[in-house]
Amino acid sequence: MEKAYFTEVELALRWDLSPKTLQRWRTDGRGPHFLKFSKCVRYPIDEIMVFENKSMRDSTSSRPNDIYTTYGDDLLTIKQIAQATGLPLYIFANMKIREGLKVPHTKLQNLIRFSFAEVRNWALALCDGSARIPYAFENTSIAHELMKAAVQFRNSRAVE
Repeated sequence: MEKAYFTEVELALRWDLSPKTLQRWRTDGRGPHFLKFSKCVRYPIDEIMVFENKSMRDSTSSRPNDIYTTYGDDLLTIKQIAQATGLPLYIFANMKIREGLKVPHTKLQNLIRFSFAEVRNWALALCDGSARIPYAFENTSIAHELMKAAVQFRNSRAVE
């Protein structure tokens, strides 16, 4: 029977890496998908092959595919979501503001990613009044700037 999983040590040997590198990659949300059963980590061979294929390069100057696309092609970084929506960057970057305003986001280990559709719906709900700005942010410059940007975002979407 063919083996379906690699251990951390086996994968490290295959790629001539230190097991610590694979541990760091898991912490950073990089590398192939893995299974974790208590303290036992296993890498499915299929996921290793997908990761190896995505890391394939044409030349030393080309970049490999973005590893994070394996979590969903519609997830955007802080800069990407700010550019796509026109909303202020600090609303997405500052944890206290982001969580205080209940900005929809996804945590991938220590990375924050945003779904354009969820953020769009959140911003539009603020504009039409079906969602409220939390009390702690009412009558603040943050709330005024957010509402102004959300209205501009809604109007720009109405033109399209």
